Amino acid sequence: MRRRKAIATAAAGTAAALALTGALTGCGTADAAITGLSADTTIEMITGAQSSSFYLSMECGAAVEARKLGINLTVVGPQQDTAAQQLPLVQGVIVGNPDALIISPAADASQSLITAGPSSDSGRSLTQALYVVQENDTKVIFAGSSVADNNVGASRITSDNADGGRIAADNLGRMLGGKGAVAVVTAPEAGLPATARIAAFRAEMTARYPGVTVLAAQSAAADSPASADAAVAADLKAHKNLAAVLALTEATAQGAITALGNARRTGTVKLATFDAGPFQMTGLTTGTIQLTVAQEPAVEGADAVDQAVNAVADKKVTPYVSTPMVAITPQNMSDGTIKPYIYDGTCTSSLRGFMTAGG
Repeated sequence: MRRRKAIATAAAGTAAALALTGALTGCGTADAAITGLSADTTIEMITGAQSSSFYLSMECGAAVEARKLGINLTVVGPQQDTAAQQLPLVQGVIVGNPDALIISPAADASQSLITAGPSSDSGRSLTQALYVVQENDTKVIFAGSSVADNNVGASRITSDNADGGRIAADNLGRMLGGKGAVAVVTAPEAGLPATARIAAFRAEMTARYPGVTVLAAQSAAADSPASADAAVAADLKAHKNLAAVLALTEATAQGAITALGNARRTGTVKLATFDAGPFQMTGLTTGTIQLTVAQEPAVEGADAVDQAVNAVADKKVTPYVSTPMVAITPQNMSDGTIKPYIYDGTCTSSLRGFMTAGG
């Protein structure tokens, strides 16, 4: 059973750079009475990046739900999670004019109203293109992330990022016995979700574990392991009581692992991060990571399909749907209750073949 918390407050691409992730076509297994839609209703989905285990898991969740409802779902994704690479895909949606679009905008699109520079220009262009999609009567649903402009989109399905920060603080503070200093390493590409997680982490740690000092967050110019390695190495030298590192991205976690290994502090200085792809799960197994806080991308994908169907059928749409997060440690990673949170995109290959050939 999917777990979610609904918040009822309203509030053609270049083939070299952008490739089709897969076509997932519902084969009419659901009666039209279930959705109130005709059999030729189409939903397109643009994920953040093709190879991301997070987005592959989201695709799986969306595909299963679309299959259940008998809805035609086509999924595409850029090679890199940037607004510039998503833009041609959105322009293709304008031409194709499907009934609904589910999209996970890149971080530079989510911040485009509050930042300046070339990356925010791409974000604004993507937002403008989504306006055109919406004006063409294609329903726009955001999954996993959204643009900063609240005038775009019928529904936004995201993880509760503030709760994720609190979960990280609660578990890491307990691991540290309420003592020591924690380094925080992030990157611009982490976007607004990371900002919310860090703020909640700091507030929760202060409230529950006043003996733990959360150092000022360090943000490298780019999301790279080398930058994080240098930042963590500097914190290790400057703070003899450093007891943990909170790394907001996979690249910063990779850099932290290198820095801790070079200092022979692996395991003695705890490493906490986010997400539950192969990298994080391997780290938990080998002991280089002690805590990760995971989202439920498959649930977000399924919820996005549900909200898209409601929007197209002129049924009630929930403007904001918040999905939970959970702490995963070496001690609980094999528990049955944790399994739904581990990102698994392997179902896409079988679903694609089954859904396009079935019927």
